[in-house]
Amino acid sequence: ATPSLPTEQLQKDLDNLKHERDEELQKYKQEHERLLEMRNEIESVYHQDLSWVSDEKNKAEKEYNDGMHQLAIEQRKQQEVVTKKEDEISRHAETLRERWLQEEERIANEVENMHQQQREREKVAIETKLQAERKQEEEMGKRAKKADEEEGAK
Repeated sequence: ATPSLPTEQLQKDLDNLKHERDEELQKYKQEHERLLEMRNEIESVYHQDLSWVSDEKNKAEKEYNDGMHQLAIEQRKQQEVVTKKEDEISRHAETLRERWLQEEERIANEVENMHQQQREREKVAIETKLQAERKQEEEMGKRAKKADEEEGAK
């Protein structure tokens, strides 16, 4: 009967060890499940965060592109205004240039007319002087002839 006692004790010890092992195994399984759940939660949060970051990036890119598009529109509008002003200035400058040329021509014509009138006045003055000299010469000629006749009559 004594040899069976250690065997029974061994069996009990073995059963206890199996039971402890089963409990430890159960604890490890529970811990493993808990860790798996945590990992799944973390992955879920990570994917949500990743999705949020992607959405924010897309929103930012859209805002940037919309802003650049709006900026391009504004630049085109400003360029149109600048081009319109440049055209206006160019037309005004052309008008002023044409007026300047007309004014130069008018002044040149006035100066030419003044010179022409001056030449005509000088010509008239010379002609008048020449006529007066001829008349004077004729008068002197008549007096000389009369004096000669009177001299000849004596």
